Amino acid sequence: MADATTQLLSPPAASPPPASPSSESAPLLPSPSYSPPKSFSFPRLLRFSSFGLLLVAPWNHYYYKFLDSAIPPTPDPLSVTNLAKVLIDQFVQAPFFTVLIFLYLGLVAGDSVETVKTTIATQYKTTIIANWKLWIPATAINIGFVDPDYRVLFLNGVFFFWSIYLSLSIQPQEVE
Repeated sequence: MADATTQLLSPPAASPPPASPSSESAPLLPSPSYSPPKSFSFPRLLRFSSFGLLLVAPWNHYYYKFLDSAIPPTPDPLSVTNLAKVLIDQFVQAPFFTVLIFLYLGLVAGDSVETVKTTIATQYKTTIIANWKLWIPATAINIGFVDPDYRVLFLNGVFFFWSIYLSLSIQPQEVE
């Protein structure tokens, strides 16, 4: 009985210290010594930001104004008219705009025209196919279901993720 009484009256043993994060699990919040991954490139961020500001937003604004004036929106989201607009967007506008993406990003990065041409020759097909995988459904939703006043806003949201893909695929070798 004395042993049981001693156990009840003794202070509890100190609990073990909390487990520190191992190399296999990352903490929820970065430590004070956290630094961004070495693959982050501030110049690349500026190139993509300027591309969005100077070309993507104005292009989409005027392009969709023109497209809606040439082919007015319909109330039926699954109409032949909307299908035609998606096809025009993805098989006329997108191929041209994809070349523009390569040109702008390459030239602003300081690449020569010859280097940009080589990049287009080697990466265009893969990029346009990836473009269609994302943008055909996104454009169908945009044209069929998004109010015309909010179409550019919707596109800018999708383009944010598209630009991440482009950043990782067009110029993956760049580390600054």
